[in-house]
Amino acid sequence: MSRLFISLYVFVAISILVLGIGLEKLLINKQSAQTPAQKAILSLVTANRNQPDTLLKLLRQAGAKTQVYPASQFSPYSTHGAALENNEVIQGIADDDWLILIPTNQDTVVQARFANTKNSSMSWILYSTLFFGFLGVAIAIWVVPIWRDLRKLSTATETLQKDGTLEVPKIPAHSPLQPLVEGYNALNSNIKTLLHQHKALAGAITHEFKTPLARLRFALVSPGQYDKKQIQAIRADITELEHLVQEMLDFTRLDVHEPDLHIEDIPIQALCEQRLSKFRPGTSITLECVADNVTLLADATLLTRAIDNLLANALRHAKARVRIAVSIMEHVVISVEDDGDGVPDSDKEKVFEPFYRADTHRSRQHGGTGLGLAIVQRIMHWHKGTCSVTNSALGGAAFMLKFDARSHRL
Repeated sequence: MSRLFISLYVFVAISILVLGIGLEKLLINKQSAQTPAQKAILSLVTANRNQPDTLLKLLRQAGAKTQVYPASQFSPYSTHGAALENNEVIQGIADDDWLILIPTNQDTVVQARFANTKNSSMSWILYSTLFFGFLGVAIAIWVVPIWRDLRKLSTATETLQKDGTLEVPKIPAHSPLQPLVEGYNALNSNIKTLLHQHKALAGAITHEFKTPLARLRFALVSPGQYDKKQIQAIRADITELEHLVQEMLDFTRLDVHEPDLHIEDIPIQALCEQRLSKFRPGTSITLECVADNVTLLADATLLTRAIDNLLANALRHAKARVRIAVSIMEHVVISVEDDGDGVPDSDKEKVFEPFYRADTHRSRQHGGTGLGLAIVQRIMHWHKGTCSVTNSALGGAAFMLKFDARSHRL
């Protein structure tokens, strides 16, 4: 908006300046042009300039108002004074009248003022008409390219390409509408991401639901009574489906629109200890906190969900040890590490994509919906933080949540 305003302001200002100066010179030159009558009067003045009495009589007969001034009244250092001292006749327009200054041989200067017979008001009407007419043309020259680019952008919104995105037209880099094109490109990028996630979601639903539903169908058509083990398996399948549906709903809720964050002071160490007590025994889980009594400004529900997802992910892949650590340097960092097989470098950027499963030991055999890390990434996005994965000193993966240093208190 500011670029468009500055461009229009500068263009209009320059146009007004150029038109004002140009038309003013045109009008002055037009007014300075001598008519045949004025040329005849000047010839009369030249012939009788050394006969002041005769000159005055002839000028009055021609309709002029005359006055006689001593030559000393005109300073020789002024423009008119220097010309009069050289016995030059001066003529020009003054207050819309035609004025003549005539030096005589008697050290006097005769002034003759003729009422302007030209229609001054018509001249200014012509001047104004030309000024605003040319100004309109200049503004049209500025507006037409912008209007053309707007039409291109408007047409682009009416047609979708095969991949569901908009066909963004090419617009000159110097166009004031370039930021709008950049916005279109950002919109296209978001559309591609959403469509990709939609396809992934549709494919994942089919894939994830297929196995437990097949087991349930097989159980229903099997004759006889179900033993305790079969009933537990059916219940596990139902629980798995319910968990998957809930994960999908949570991811959609976080991905589509920004949630209402209830920011509060959260004691990090106490929260981590509370979440550790929730998970199953059998794995050695340690908590390290560099600074005691550290509080973080965040949404407690979402932060808890992020830590739970990382702990659940670590426990699925750990062999024997999981470590959660809190450190403070330039940022507040919560890291969850395991001693599993780790994440290959080629997959470290992809593990946060919805339903992504690496073709390694961190695969479907460990369970999970494929949405846990994607939900963590969205939670960190809404908290203006970042999440990443590196290699852990324990031998596995280290997932880190990094918060802005301004969001914590000691």
